[in-house]
Amino acid sequence: MPPSPNPRTLLGLLLVQRRWTVDQFCREYATTAARLDDVTTRTIDYSTAKRWVAGKVTRPVPASRRVLEELFGITADRLLTPPQGPPPRTELAPPTRAGHPATRPAANSEEASGNGPISPSVGGLLMAAEEAANFLLRAHSATTSADVVTLLTNEVRRIAHAFPTEGGPTLIPGLAAAQRFAFRHLDAPTDPNQARDVYFLAAAASGMLAHAARDTGQLDAAMTQTRTALLCADRAGSPALRVWLRNRQASNARWAGWHHDALRYTQLADADATTTRGSAAVEHAYLQARAYATVGDIDQAHAALRAAAEARDRAQPDDLSDLGGWLTINDADTLYIAADAHSFLPDPTTAEAAATTAVASFEATTEARHGNTNGSYEALALARARAGNVEGVREALQPILHLPPQHRVYGLLADIQRIHDVLTTPRYHNTTAIRDLTTELEQFMQDRPQPALPQ
Repeated sequence: MPPSPNPRTLLGLLLVQRRWTVDQFCREYATTAARLDDVTTRTIDYSTAKRWVAGKVTRPVPASRRVLEELFGITADRLLTPPQGPPPRTELAPPTRAGHPATRPAANSEEASGNGPISPSVGGLLMAAEEAANFLLRAHSATTSADVVTLLTNEVRRIAHAFPTEGGPTLIPGLAAAQRFAFRHLDAPTDPNQARDVYFLAAAASGMLAHAARDTGQLDAAMTQTRTALLCADRAGSPALRVWLRNRQASNARWAGWHHDALRYTQLADADATTTRGSAAVEHAYLQARAYATVGDIDQAHAALRAAAEARDRAQPDDLSDLGGWLTINDADTLYIAADAHSFLPDPTTAEAAATTAVASFEATTEARHGNTNGSYEALALARARAGNVEGVREALQPILHLPPQHRVYGLLADIQRIHDVLTTPRYHNTTAIRDLTTELEQFMQDRPQPALPQ
């Protein structure tokens, strides 16, 4: 029997989304319970399931709560309360302060109810949730600290390599599972020889969660995750990881428009950056140059860009190199950050040249890194807008305007807003082509879908 088309609980709404009948939910519950060693009652009857779906039970027994949370990745308390918006979504609208993009609610009642077709972003999240469940299944079979470290290393490495192409929001279930597993292991008696490795991996997972949170516009959550990660990095004793996490804080602040905070975060990493020559230190040098540019310190920005290029030339592997993926940067990434720095400096000609170099570098590589690739196109469009090259702006934006939903992240929308702001200055008034383009940009920013994030 299918659940009610107007569910009274988030659980019921999730069953609608997944096209599950109550009978199928009972089977999925039993399958999940069978994987959990600490759960002895592994089935539920049909009438109990119906009462849960109807909201007649709000506090099931602990074993049932454990299974529900494992099955859906959402707290039992939330599952058994009335739904708030599309399943299992939260309000993720970025801050609406001046110069930063805002999102709007679902455009139609079918989308808002969750009864419409599952979007690509939700489909990606469901796949990621399956990966997370598989990881937790393997985690329950880990019997020694060495097994835990190996399993966690492989999972963090897998996610780090998927991050540049799949996007952070779709990987949140896997990251949350890895983080939760690491913390549970650290809460238990842990072999001191293995604790450093687990802290290191917990910090890496938390740092990527911070980036994913920023991608969804949850800046407060991003900063909280980064602070958690820094604590873990301290206990792991890794200067390179601390630098990488300060880089995340600086980037969060840049996209939020808190430019002096971005500079402060890079300066907090200065001491650690002198002790390592890996890609985290290289990224730190470029982010500091960008931060100087954003606060209008032109001389310091140019000096820092020269120092960053020197740091890139002498780079060596660091603690993050073994994990790779999103935890490291390549030459094309550094060229993008340099182009972004130039976008805040006065000379649009130099800015266009820097962005053109970055775009060419990404187009020449086989390593897809959507976030920075898209940022390079935006930097090029912005430079051309500042220079008055109308046709060049649209040409540079073509790859952006056709992006799939999962790659329309907060930082990308923030820079679309910057481009929009330039195109709506008086110099472009009475320009039909620009009016058409700004209309298209406004629609692009408004139509950003909300990812379904686990709680």
